[in-house]
Amino acid sequence: MKRIYLNSLIALIALCSVNSAIAQKAHGPITGVDQGQTIRVCYDISGLGNVSNVDITLRYTATVFGECFNPGNKDESVPAHNNVVPSAGQTLNLPVTNGRAVGCFDSTTEFTAGSCPNTNWRSVVTDVSFSNVTLSVLKKTFNVQVQ
Repeated sequence: MKRIYLNSLIALIALCSVNSAIAQKAHGPITGVDQGQTIRVCYDISGLGNVSNVDITLRYTATVFGECFNPGNKDESVPAHNNVVPSAGQTLNLPVTNGRAVGCFDSTTEFTAGSCPNTNWRSVVTDVSFSNVTLSVLKKTFNVQVQ
C-alpha cells in the first residue's frame, strides 16, 4: 500500500513539474511598431502551458518630444524640453488557447510634454520615441525590436 501511495505521489509531482517546465519555455515572435505617441505590440507566444489566461508586462523607456505654444501668438512655438520616462509600461491579461497567446495591443500610457519657458504657455506632445522595449511573461523577458 505504501508503494502505491509513493508511486502515485511521484507521478503527481512529475506531472506538475512537466506542466511547469513547459510553461517556462514560452517562446515566439514579438514585434513592436512605433505609432507616434503609442507603441503597437504584436505577439505569438506559445509554450504557455495549460492555462486559460496569462499576465504580460510591457516595459519601455519613452522619450517624449513636445512643442510649447505662446498664448499671445498661436503661430509662435518653441520646442519643449524633452521628457524622458524610464520604465514606463503596463500589465495586461491575455487569453491563452492550447498553450498559445496570439494578438496585438496598443500601449495606453498618456505622456506629458516637457517644460515650457513660461507656465502660461501650452505644451503639446508631438512624438514619443520608444527604446529598451521588453515584454515579460511567466518570468521570461523578450526584447522587442521596434520598427
